[in-house]
Amino acid sequence: MNDFDLITNWVEENGFRIIFEPGIDGVIDPQAKIVCISSERPEECNKYYLLHECGHIIIRNDHKFFKAKYTGRYSDNKDYYNLSLLSEEFDAWFEGKALAEELQINIDEKKWNTIMNRSLMEYATLISEGGMF
Repeated sequence: MNDFDLITNWVEENGFRIIFEPGIDGVIDPQAKIVCISSERPEECNKYYLLHECGHIIIRNDHKFFKAKYTGRYSDNKDYYNLSLLSEEFDAWFEGKALAEELQINIDEKKWNTIMNRSLMEYATLISEGGMF
């Protein structure tokens, strides 16, 4: 079984299904139990984005922890909400990487860091320009 199949199995074992769509880096819908990733990107890049989305699944599996740590996600204060969102995004990358280690999935550190940094900078830019809330 290749790395992508291992991650896909983990996603499915956690009650989610994966949908491939053009023009998407990665999105999770916890209520619908769907993870959406790009249908246009190479499998190795998708592996990293999918691991990141798995990080969100891990974070959100413990509802008490999620509500306690990301309290801004329940706030009407735009800045507090956005900072909480950015915090979750950071954490999802680290949880995804920990899952890769647990599943014994090989990570190219340079590619992982490039994708992670680009993704986080996109969020930070959107927030600094007044978006996201």
